Amino acid sequence: KEKLMLKFIDIYENLCSAYKSIKDEGLGIVVSQFRKALEEEGVKEISAVGKKFDYNLHHAVATEESNEEEGIVIKEIRKGYTMNGKVVRPSYVVVSKGDKNGKNSGN
Repeated sequence: KEKLMLKFIDIYENLCSAYKSIKDEGLGIVVSQFRKALEEEGVKEISAVGKKFDYNLHHAVATEESNEEEGIVIKEIRKGYTMNGKVVRPSYVVVSKGDKNGKNSGN
């Protein structure tokens, strides 16, 4: 069932991208219905940006200096999803290396 849900998640994300590009009201309704159907099957988006990096939920693709403390997710490259509490796809994220000014926010 998880493999099937991953296929549906990919389709859902493609619909979301199309909706962002063309802002068609009918397509927006379809996107909302699709999201609701996924949620009814136990699929939820993983919250990433602003959270502490968690290797159980996130896959780090890069690190960058930022004003956030080290280890905080600062960008989401690809959304992650859980299904009934189990990760079916981790979020692909960029993680903070620490303060751009060379200061550690813990100082």
